[in-house]
Amino acid sequence: MDVRMPIKNGVEATREICEKSKTKVLILTTFDDDEFINDAIKYGAKGYLLKSNPPEKIKNAIKMVYGGNAVIENVVLDRLKESLKASNVGKIDKSLFSEREFQIIGSISRGLSNREISKELFISEGTVANYITSILNKTGLQHRTQIAIYYLNNGSI
Repeated sequence: MDVRMPIKNGVEATREICEKSKTKVLILTTFDDDEFINDAIKYGAKGYLLKSNPPEKIKNAIKMVYGGNAVIENVVLDRLKESLKASNVGKIDKSLFSEREFQIIGSISRGLSNREISKELFISEGTVANYITSILNKTGLQHRTQIAIYYLNNGSI
């Protein structure tokens, strides 16, 4: 599968193919863009090779994927590792939370009660409780103390 194709890009096609069948997808492209790599792997591609490889290596990669193995060439693997490091170092994934949820997470980490949070943010205590429930659901945490720990540990428990 190539990344750039006329009607649908190869990454989206990979997602659909992997969701709807047991087909093993190998990405063969000229694009080593982090987003393409991450999404292709996330959506189920069993390999990611650049077209600059010699034909014999591509042929062997197809055989390896067909045989149940994953194939990622070193340059692509290095990009994937760097992307993972950059996304996980000292950051909370803010895309998980609304701005209000993130404000509440910060308030909880400062030890504020629901009542104090409601006064600080000019919302009802019930609304604060609803936001906390949403935060717990998104993170898989059990209680507000874990939310504070999550925040203070930059998104990890």
